[in-house]
Amino acid sequence: MSPTDIQKFALQWSSLALAGVSAIVAAVSAGIAIRTYQKNTRTKEAEFISQLHRSFFVDETYKKIRNALDDDKKSASSKIDRLVSSESGEFTDFLNFFELAAYFESCGTLSAEAVEAMLGYYLNLLEENRLLRDYVKNPHKGFEYLDKLLSKRRKAH
Repeated sequence: MSPTDIQKFALQWSSLALAGVSAIVAAVSAGIAIRTYQKNTRTKEAEFISQLHRSFFVDETYKKIRNALDDDKKSASSKIDRLVSSESGEFTDFLNFFELAAYFESCGTLSAEAVEAMLGYYLNLLEENRLLRDYVKNPHKGFEYLDKLLSKRRKAH
């Protein structure tokens, strides 16, 4: 083997080694990028859930309706009857909050697990009260996503 052949051979092997190292670096970089993206996505979802929680449980906006639903069955029933028949802004805003959560769940912005963990109790109350359920089910009221979510939950249980 001449010195020129050895140089050619060394050059070919170094080119192959460099290509291999480049492929490994690219694969590792892609893996790190994917993990970073997933972590950022979970962080954003947690921040979003925290904002929804604050909006629903801490702020006063939905407190009156929550309290009406939380009352004992007999007292809650008469309060719910009045809420549904009056269709007050507070009542429809309350349902619109759930409509929004249901929409976010349907498009994947919120996971079903997050919606269930945060709102499952109130979703159960909406499902169990026939008057509320019929109101949500009425296509003229505009709660299609909430209706689908409640139906899906019922089928799952």
